[in-house]
Amino acid sequence: MNIISIFYRWLLPNFKIHKLIMVLLFLLFTNIFSLSYAYTQPSHKLYGGVEIGSKGVKCAVVELIKEKEGYDANIRQSETVNTGIMTGVEKTKKFSREAIADTVKAVKTFYMEIKEKDKVSPDHIYIIGSSGLSIAENKEELSEKVLDATGKKMSFITVEEEVILAISGLIPSKYNNTALLVDIGSGNTKGGYRVSRSSIERKDDPFFTMSVPYGTVTFTDAITKNNPDGTNFVKQADKLTTNFISVPIREQIDRTPGFLNRDRAYLSGGIVWAMTTLLHPANRKLFVRLMPQDIDTFYNQAVNNPEALLNPNLSKIFTSKTRHSLKAKEQAEKDLKRVKDAFTPNQLIAGAKIMQAISNELNLKNKRIYFARQGYIAWLFSYINEAELNQNTTHGNR
Repeated sequence: MNIISIFYRWLLPNFKIHKLIMVLLFLLFTNIFSLSYAYTQPSHKLYGGVEIGSKGVKCAVVELIKEKEGYDANIRQSETVNTGIMTGVEKTKKFSREAIADTVKAVKTFYMEIKEKDKVSPDHIYIIGSSGLSIAENKEELSEKVLDATGKKMSFITVEEEVILAISGLIPSKYNNTALLVDIGSGNTKGGYRVSRSSIERKDDPFFTMSVPYGTVTFTDAITKNNPDGTNFVKQADKLTTNFISVPIREQIDRTPGFLNRDRAYLSGGIVWAMTTLLHPANRKLFVRLMPQDIDTFYNQAVNNPEALLNPNLSKIFTSKTRHSLKAKEQAEKDLKRVKDAFTPNQLIAGAKIMQAISNELNLKNKRIYFARQGYIAWLFSYINEAELNQNTTHGNR
């Protein structure tokens, strides 16, 4: 009698018992495979992003740290270089050769640092051009230069795409139906909100957006263009704010009244960061609570006493001598220097006027207002989220 015959003689009389054994063995090996897959997943993942915006080039490296439920995000590196890519574009409609060269040099430097120093895989590095670049007619020239320098093809995103990416990467999901986002960039101002149909975010959730083609830099240029002698900048800013900012926003809100019904507003953009840094240098939270009067205070000081605005007395703010306090003071000093390097006095005034218009038209006095410190890389968080979802879907289909 061969071994197979013996096996069947043993199996058949005890079929129910052996069926149970087979099920248990199947479940055991399935769990072993699942555990093996889980343990082979990296404890951390790295992603890098390079953004070309209206004022220059920003980069960030984000580390995803494995936890019990998914990953937690940690920003390992964040840098900015002002290259003036939009200088003169309002008039010529094109990037200058010098601006392209400076911008591509910065992009290449950041890309190589992310790849070689931070050891980020090239397929985890994204290069984008923000919506503030949209009016330039020679974007393809910039794209080709970036490709030659890095080997990576960059993407240009529209205003609507940028708003959707920012909302998805920035606003906590529990506030999807109660919050809105406003980003005051260098080249434009845009905002929007999401309507979630369930407790789980879905790709087909509708978004509502609005925008005006003026940000801190381009609005400053428009004011200067209408004030060639430079003697009445503030007066000209007041005059142009109505037609350039307030009226276009009002017309869009009339078509989308949901902007007025939201009770939370997340503000992002360089000028909001500058205001928060100058008025609240000790607050290092990711979401800094702001008051509507902060905007008026910022504007009044920018117009009447810019020297005091740009030089807050940190010794009176950071009175403790603990290591934590000294470190916070050191970071505040660095941020103050970055504000001075990034904005001219007129740009502070122009940006403050945009914020005043936003506050009035969106009725911010009746909302909880927050500065979103990580708003400048919200798009990257959205790209990372999409990459992770695609990876999980791929593994799930195996």
